[in-house]
Amino acid sequence: MAQSDTVDRILDAAEELFADRGFSETSLRMITSKAKVNLAAVNYHFGSKNALIHAVFARFLTPFSATLENAFDELEERCDGKPPTLNQTLWALTESAVRMPQRNEKGISIFMRLLGLAYTQSQGHLRKFLEQEYSEPFSRFMRLLKEATPQLSSVDRYWRIQFMLGATAFTMSSSDALRDILQNKLGVETTVQEIAARLVPFLAAGMQAEDAMLDLSLQRLRLETAGGELVASYPVSTALNGPGESDGSGCTPRGEHYVRACIGARLPVGTVFRARRPTGEIYSSELARQHPDRDWILSRILWLCGRQWGENRGPGVDTFRRFIYIHGTPDSEPMGVPLSHGCVRMRNEDIIDLFDRVAPGTAVSIR
Repeated sequence: MAQSDTVDRILDAAEELFADRGFSETSLRMITSKAKVNLAAVNYHFGSKNALIHAVFARFLTPFSATLENAFDELEERCDGKPPTLNQTLWALTESAVRMPQRNEKGISIFMRLLGLAYTQSQGHLRKFLEQEYSEPFSRFMRLLKEATPQLSSVDRYWRIQFMLGATAFTMSSSDALRDILQNKLGVETTVQEIAARLVPFLAAGMQAEDAMLDLSLQRLRLETAGGELVASYPVSTALNGPGESDGSGCTPRGEHYVRACIGARLPVGTVFRARRPTGEIYSSELARQHPDRDWILSRILWLCGRQWGENRGPGVDTFRRFIYIHGTPDSEPMGVPLSHGCVRMRNEDIIDLFDRVAPGTAVSIR
């Protein structure tokens, strides 16, 4: 057996077992059994299990990094000194991955599972190896992302990149199963390239998702693109007690927040909630007469969480633990006038429209 053939057998077996079982749960004896080689061969070619893990990643990442650098060179040359757009940057990354020669039809799927494991399993040596060997192309990718999203804060950009990587890892690592489901359910065949073509616009939209701006003085909530363009504007009603962050104050908290949870999707207009659960009731004037003391929470709930420790997050001032929502209210209640007990009230049709436009993680700034 030629040495190169032995190395490929070991790497093929290790790649598949690591992807299926994880790094810690896969022993060298499992790998030698699957590869049909002895332990001495593994030690001779790789020296250690950690070195074998590194070699598995290097087999994909080394040629991919070279391809990606070339794609970025071509992209920046085409842009003639202007920063590439977000879509262009994401396309360069995605096309570099799907164009890579694959040893088998599950190559990308297996590698994306491995990449996910590198994030979730404690493999400090692997992270150090990846940073040392491949920091240049991926630092360049991060620089291009930053240039394409100058309107995002460093924290918002960090989280959106993590969400983007998570969506990519799940989709591409599950591409075989997703293709089978599409074929069985809808009778449609697809390719990895087509999946990538659908994924890129979704990722770009997530990186540029709308933010909500709530103006307490104007009693209006504005939904804006990441670039500051107005998408929608709604009248609201905030706290009768005015702005404030303290527990028990009955005030609407100020500062930077995000949507922690979206509750009520597809429920009928006027659905009544208590403790964030639908009661089975639909609001009506008759129901209001039966329960005159209820603070009505209707149709949809966007549960807010503060971002600023000590100001709207943490002991005594925690927006999330104060149960501050953006929610629907009876249409008989006036908008543009502060009358709530701390939450942000909206017309039912408006909260449903807003709910359908946002997602968990959407930034909400209250000023």
